Amino acid sequence: MTPALRDELLDGLKLTKDAFEEAVKAPSDIAFSQVLTELNMLLSSIPPQLDSAISEAARDLGLERLVELLKSVRSTLPSAAGQDPELTPFFEAIEALKGLQDKLATGVSEHGQLQRLDTKLRTVCVGGTIVGALAMEWKRIKLVRSKLAPPFSQILLGANDGLVEMEHNIEAALARGEEQASLELLSGYFSVVSNVFQKVDGRLKDLCLSLSDASQPLKTILRMC
Repeated sequence: MTPALRDELLDGLKLTKDAFEEAVKAPSDIAFSQVLTELNMLLSSIPPQLDSAISEAARDLGLERLVELLKSVRSTLPSAAGQDPELTPFFEAIEALKGLQDKLATGVSEHGQLQRLDTKLRTVCVGGTIVGALAMEWKRIKLVRSKLAPPFSQILLGANDGLVEMEHNIEAALARGEEQASLELLSGYFSVVSNVFQKVDGRLKDLCLSLSDASQPLKTILRMC
């Protein structure tokens, strides 16, 4: 996390805390609305920036470039080297790094797309939309949703069929001109997407914490150089 992003997060938390305290001291509809506003701003503005920071950090690791370089080195070895027991740890280390790089790339991509979808849904469901504009907002939501392409993680795969069914129901309600019913269905859809995103977010954090696993294959490679 960059210092600027950390400061923005701390400022947002302080403003939210102040709004909560004010609402407790002097409860009113205005104070309650201010709490919701601060929470919505906090949840809408900071997570996309955190996602960008995660993606940049993943790119900065350079695992993909490292894997390609190691594969190039392997390609220069004679074919018989694959049977050499002394080189077996070297080949296994390359595969370990490649597996880690693939998991990281997939995890970051899915996390980012779900973050975009969650943020867009939050804007409509929490921020609100003017009467008659929901159909156009749904087009925008579908455009973001279309970027979530297979292969899915097990978390998203388990929820995808349910999401597709909910999307059909929203489409049908909008086609009938039932905007209020569509908005209620959309709120339920948002709840499911947010739940999936939280799980995917937790999985990515666990993966990032496990990046220390990369040290072992790297140590093996360096030891053999």
